[in-house]
Amino acid sequence: MSRTGQEIAYCSACSTRVRGVDFENGRAFRAMDQVFCAACCPQGVRTRPGSRPRMAAAPRIVARRILRRTPGRAPAWIAGAIIAASLFGIGAFRSPEVPQPRILTPRPVVREPVPLVEEVALVTCRFDGTDRRLMGTLENRSLYGVTAFNQCFAGLEQSKPFTVPPQGEFRATYFLRSATRLCFRLRVQRGATLTVPYDVVLDHPVVGVPTELRIPFSEFMSPDASGPPTIVPGDRMTMISIFGEGVDCGLRLDALSLVELRP
Repeated sequence: MSRTGQEIAYCSACSTRVRGVDFENGRAFRAMDQVFCAACCPQGVRTRPGSRPRMAAAPRIVARRILRRTPGRAPAWIAGAIIAASLFGIGAFRSPEVPQPRILTPRPVVREPVPLVEEVALVTCRFDGTDRRLMGTLENRSLYGVTAFNQCFAGLEQSKPFTVPPQGEFRATYFLRSATRLCFRLRVQRGATLTVPYDVVLDHPVVGVPTELRIPFSEFMSPDASGPPTIVPGDRMTMISIFGEGVDCGLRLDALSLVELRP
């Protein structure tokens, strides 16, 4: 055999190169798929001289094309959609038949600060038996109207007049059993002996429910054309009256006071 076509193998134990002629000369041996040189061959392992070593079959390799996606990179159609949206707007992907909702941005509401007002009580009726010069019947911490001048009256007569402040309110909580015109009256002293009435009239007051009412002093008007039409700061007030035109209206007062408002 020509040296050019000799078979070359390697010892399975020491990796020494073994040629085909070594198997013929007894300097190499094979045991199944393993090759041994004379130094490494186990006892009892021998092969026929001249035979060629069996080489293990090479594993079958099937080549496949594997598509790998780079991490963090979106598919091409998503990238194209993003580019189109940036160029033409999101509305390009919406149906033109469907109306788009209108988004309104609410404007901030700026509220003006409410000025603090100090309240000073000028007259306060407690209806607990300690009040003096009441007009009406006191019962269960309420003042019930009595018949006077063919009307139903309730109120308070001041023994010592007080001075009307620049700002103030008349406050009362009233109850009516039946509908009637209701009048709230403040009497102001004019001169040594004369007093002038200043009224606020309710043509249709609330019936059947206790109702709180607050009226600024400036809203009381006088039917007397000879004097000032309204109460002015500095006037001297002497009497508070509430009366209904119907005698059987069932007028009742649960609270009555005059308050000065100081900004």
